[in-house]
Amino acid sequence: MAGAAAVGAAAVAVVGKAAPAAAAVGDPLKVGTTSFGDGGEVTYLFNGTFSVLADSADHSPYPSVGGAVAGYNVSTATDAIDRAGVVGISSLFLGPGIATSAGVLGLSSATSMGPAVYGRSDSDVIGASAGVRAKSATGPSVQLVPVAAGAPTTGQWSIGALQPDTTGRLFYCVAAGTPGTWRELTAPTLHIISPVRVFDSRLALPSPGKLSTGNSKVVSVKDARDETTGTVTIADVVPAGATAIVGNLTITKTVGTGGYLSVVPGDATASSGSSINWFGPNQDLANGLTAKLDANRQLKVFCGGDSATDFIIDVTGYYL
Repeated sequence: MAGAAAVGAAAVAVVGKAAPAAAAVGDPLKVGTTSFGDGGEVTYLFNGTFSVLADSADHSPYPSVGGAVAGYNVSTATDAIDRAGVVGISSLFLGPGIATSAGVLGLSSATSMGPAVYGRSDSDVIGASAGVRAKSATGPSVQLVPVAAGAPTTGQWSIGALQPDTTGRLFYCVAAGTPGTWRELTAPTLHIISPVRVFDSRLALPSPGKLSTGNSKVVSVKDARDETTGTVTIADVVPAGATAIVGNLTITKTVGTGGYLSVVPGDATASSGSSINWFGPNQDLANGLTAKLDANRQLKVFCGGDSATDFIIDVTGYYL
């Protein structure tokens, strides 16, 4: 539109005033009866900060409360571009930030409670229409920009709001309020794998020997190991970034009257609860295990009671 003004000719139709408008080369194009800011119907086209600046109180037929800019299209064309009331095109893409170019830019002031862009569909046919619909063949169709780490802690929010954080987590508002109640949608997901052995204290690798009362052992669970030699057979079977594992904890060749093992993250400083118990010598027992990992995909196994035992850890899945 700014280009049209630059060559000195434009045709603008205002509701109730179908009349041509023109401006000299280099001059802004102004259409309307009153000045900007007083609720009148005024449109400016110029080569400045804005290409189009419009103000309207209630001078357009839809929506009835008035719209600064309304785009209509009655074309029967099947292509979305051919039948769009308003088309915003940006030929320069430098990144997802607001400082780069944008086909359509919606801004909401810091004190405003309204959205920068509002899309509405009155259709009662589910899937037939959408308030806002986005499609992209290359880049993201919709990109949410994070502003801080964690869920929002300030501002008034409504149910249905989505907000990513700077660490890659995504939060959903489940109850309106200030700042509302948020639930993380990017919680770790369980990935099931074929069972693998990751540790056996009876083998030469990686660190043999029974675990006795009052002692602990740090165990890496990232690699699958041979059940006879303990050598690595599959590296990183539990991938980097995994937060927990599920599997089986087995004790064998127990010594003494009884004891227990406590499995905690590898960076823990003390045991917490019991993961498996035994009540005499030469017992072979197994128990299902779900255990949190440290950042290096390690567990720490504590031994309590009055005893010692060999132990084995098999993994059937991990959380990532």
